Amino acid sequence: AARRFPESELPASITGDLSGSATVKMPSSGYPHVSLRKIELRGLAAFDPSNGNRLWGNELTQLDGDWIWHPGQIVARQVSAKTDFASVALNGTFSDSISLAGAGSNPLAWLDRVDATADMHIDLSRLQVAMPKLLPLRSNATLHRGTIHATIEPINDGRPTGATSGSRRRRLVIHSDTIEATSAGKSVVIAPMDATAIVASDSKSLSAEQFELNSPFARIQGHGSVASGSAEVNVHFGKLAQMLN
Repeated sequence: AARRFPESELPASITGDLSGSATVKMPSSGYPHVSLRKIELRGLAAFDPSNGNRLWGNELTQLDGDWIWHPGQIVARQVSAKTDFASVALNGTFSDSISLAGAGSNPLAWLDRVDATADMHIDLSRLQVAMPKLLPLRSNATLHRGTIHATIEPINDGRPTGATSGSRRRRLVIHSDTIEATSAGKSVVIAPMDATAIVASDSKSLSAEQFELNSPFARIQGHGSVASGSAEVNVHFGKLAQMLN
């Protein structure tokens, strides 16, 4: 694949041991159904063939679950994935495309099209060790500690007063704990942050019913649609500068 698509930046040298069971079914609809059972990839490593340097690696990857492709959608049935640095659990339907500003694929529209539960946990320091160039860090920076936990879920009960009958609501929650790193020999500590977004839609409208971000140095609250909205932003620049210094 790396030789065939040289601009893809795929490593040309990959090693590892793969075991498990995989089944691919192609029904009359033409959209594949993939079943993975106890897939294990051990000792995965990718190398730069020009100098032999390791580009990324992972000691153990485990995959299980079913994937079904439909036009514009991916259906995940009891899908789980675990690596040295992350774990993911998916169950339900997701849109197969997302962008920053697309009319039908922006984050607000993408979250509205989710009809599923998802749980993701990432250990940032282990991710940096496994894939050194993935995170946008300076060459003299090293992560020592930090995790991110994210969940997506539909909201079926507890609608607020005035909510439109028959509307769909989805909630995204992201939490990061304390991130510790060193840069140019200096210690850097980023305080925990929490972000919550609730998307509501019906046959006529799509809106962010709530968006909120909380941290020791900032608080943001807002709501609105793709076309318009409002937000209240409070930033304590003294605390932010103290943390970054």
